[in-house]
Parts: sequence; structure tokens; C-alpha cells
Amino acid sequence: GGCVIDTFFGCAYRVYGGSINSLNVGDITMDIDPLSSGMLSVRMDLSSVSATWDIEVTGPDVSGSVSASSISVDVILDPYISALGSLVLGVDSVSVSESGFDFEVSGPLDEIAGFLGFDVEDRVWEELRDTIREEVEGIAPALIDDTLSALEIEAPIDVMDNTYTLSADINAVDVDDDGIDVRFGTRLTPDEVLGAGTLYGPTGAPMFGYGTPDWA
Repeated sequence: GGCVIDTFFGCAYRVYGGSINSLNVGDITMDIDPLSSGMLSVRMDLSSVSATWDIEVTGPDVSGSVSASSISVDVILDPYISALGSLVLGVDSVSVSESGFDFEVSGPLDEIAGFLGFDVEDRVWEELRDTIREEVEGIAPALIDDTLSALEIEAPIDVMDNTYTLSADINAVDVDDDGIDVRFGTRLTPDEVLGAGTLYGPTGAPMFGYGTPDWA
């Protein structure tokens, strides 16, 4: 932990770390914008965010609550098709900003933080920002993947008493500032059961006839 009061006899007051104990979020909205760089810009707006927190220090721990009217998370995603043919959305960067931030603290650190030069609010906001960043890094790619995967097709088709499965899977994604271009690879797979036309068609070896030409 970091020492905030150091004396000749050693550290008198030490901050070991902090943590977010609970996190509550109201509504979540998401906007997706294609970029000319070929990446996707995803903004997630979280409203009515509140959390409880604590910081482990020398002596009694301090705790409190924190809230924000809104927190915006900007995620840059890099979409590509893997060597196995799957759509992958890599996280290029994540940034977090807030508005309407409200902070409350209780415990001895509240009285002496100013004297120590230790900014409790910054410490708690850093913990909250890291917690939200980790959550969104996992959520945003999954949401985009679900949206694009919904475009894939797998449907049965009947052709002359035979049933085939038509599959259309994403095999390329191109992004520019005009939009997202998704290309599909298709395949037609027959079912195991063959139709009657195949079962009862001609059998045996083919027969070839020969006639003597008439040269007259």
C-alpha cells in the first residue's frame, strides 16, 4: 500500500487499496458509428449510476457512496474474421467519462485527507472507472456480435422431394465512414434422406447401341 504519512519511525498512515462493493445502473443506451479507419465506435451511456465503496487504511477503514447522473463509455472495436472463419470484435481502446458526480465519505480519512494531500474522491473515481471499463469491455463486443450474427441464415429448402439446408455465414466485414458492409459465404447441404426421384430412378449399367453407317 501507499504511505501517506512517513515518520522517522516508519509509516504512520498507510492506504492499502480500495474497492467498489456494489454497482447499480439505471438505463443503458448504445450508439454504433463506423469509422473511416475500418473500426467501430461504440458509445454506451449508463444513467443513474450508484455504488458503495471502501478504502483499506491503517486503523478503521473508510467507506462511503458515489453516484453519477450519467457515465459514458466509448469503446473502439476492431472487427475481423479469424483464421477459423469466426467473426471477432477486438477491443482497441476504452475511455470513461462522467457527469453529475456525487461523492460521500465517512470515517477518519474524511477529516485528515486534505491535510495529507490524499484525494479520496480521485481514488474512488479511479476504482469506479476501472470497474465499469472491465464490465463494458466484456459487454460491448458481445452485443455487437449478437446483432451481426442475427443476420446469418440457416433454413431448409425442398427441391424435388429432397431437403437441403441453406446456410449463410459472415465471412467478411468491411467498415468505413459510410457504413458496414457484411459479406456472407453460403453453402447448400443435403439431408441424409434422399427423395423418391433418386430412389426409384433408372438402375443398372448404361447401354450403348451401334448401327452400321449407310455409305450409299
